[in-house]
Amino acid sequence: MKFIAKIIFVGIFLLPAISLAESANPPTFPPSPTPTLNLQNQTNPGNLPDAYAFFTPEQVIRAKSYQRARLFLGLNRIFLEIAFLLFLVLSGVSLFFESIFHRLAGGRYFLKLIFFAAAAILVYFIISFPLDWQSFRVEQAFQLSHQNVSAWITDLLKSKLIFLVFFLITIVILYRFIIWDQDKWWIPAGIVVSALILFLIFLAPVILDPLFGNFDPLPSGSLKTRIELLTHKAGIDNPLILVEDSHRRTAKANAYFTGLGKTQRVVLYDNLIEQFFPEEVESVLAHELGHYKKHHTWKGGILAALLTFPLFYFLSLVLKFARRIPRLGIHNSWEVSGLPLMLLALVLVTLLSLPAQNWVSRTWEREADCYALELTRDADSFISSERRLALKNLSDPAPSPLIVNIFYTHPPVMERIRMAAEWGK
Repeated sequence: MKFIAKIIFVGIFLLPAISLAESANPPTFPPSPTPTLNLQNQTNPGNLPDAYAFFTPEQVIRAKSYQRARLFLGLNRIFLEIAFLLFLVLSGVSLFFESIFHRLAGGRYFLKLIFFAAAAILVYFIISFPLDWQSFRVEQAFQLSHQNVSAWITDLLKSKLIFLVFFLITIVILYRFIIWDQDKWWIPAGIVVSALILFLIFLAPVILDPLFGNFDPLPSGSLKTRIELLTHKAGIDNPLILVEDSHRRTAKANAYFTGLGKTQRVVLYDNLIEQFFPEEVESVLAHELGHYKKHHTWKGGILAALLTFPLFYFLSLVLKFARRIPRLGIHNSWEVSGLPLMLLALVLVTLLSLPAQNWVSRTWEREADCYALELTRDADSFISSERRLALKNLSDPAPSPLIVNIFYTHPPVMERIRMAAEWGK
């Protein structure tokens, strides 16, 4: 009877979240094809540009519709994560499955831990699949995805498997130290996980990224010559600039800087090279070189590593507090049934700290923007590239300040355009 009660609890607590995921597809998508890029100024009612100086009302409506769908899906995912973990913590299912996996593992602790953690993640993957599917449908509805269902499923499975492997490695590391000392485990665990973070940032460009695309050196030609002159002007000798075959997956255009040390590289989407003017590509590249020169990847990795220590200390306090609540059944911090509680605390801390994380990201993006303008001395191309990127990627030209402060990793496009317009005066 207790097990039946748990199943009923699942239905009451989790099915509303799954239902929301199923309904995440907005009722109406713009049926028209992708609009022609509106790169000519229309009206400029003031000294500074506004959204309608660069985008038609139809383009603004389309972008807002797309971003609204993405926000809805993102909020549903957050709700589902919290609901699922709360269910595991409060329902007693964690204790039930710990006893099952204890028998399956023959009493071997770390095998039981791996079984438990893997089962929890796999169940979450299953119940969150409607959100993954709706995200794919949104990209297709707005004509941003070039993948068929099988290609999308392949990429999804790859990403889930990679996450599962690194999640299990991290969990085993944490519980190895929790067993060593259930109160002071956060110190050595912080050291090891911090090193792991930097190691993964170093390895990701050469190990993980090639699993999702092909990367080739920028081919010889006039664009490469221009870029070589630009990088020489930036004082960067022979930076590794690669082109990703992004057209197979998406209609979006992008570029990014990644890696540490010898794996540092700038990656340009082939969509960017093929669909943007050379001076616009230069402007986008100059922004990425700004990240390179400002050492943002190093700073981000070190900041993440340093924040690991207070985060793990907080998690140790959560487990210590949980040991005082008999109803949770967590008598020692190393008990596997305490893992969902630790993950729930982690999700909540991450959510609450999201505005601060994104504020740092936007600050670094502004630094890279300023560097790009100083390097190219070409505000017009900067503005043109920002408009074209916004139209290709359906970025909302005028988002709510609240949404920006919480969720945006980059400054809104009109803020960047205004900054460049001011710089060019």
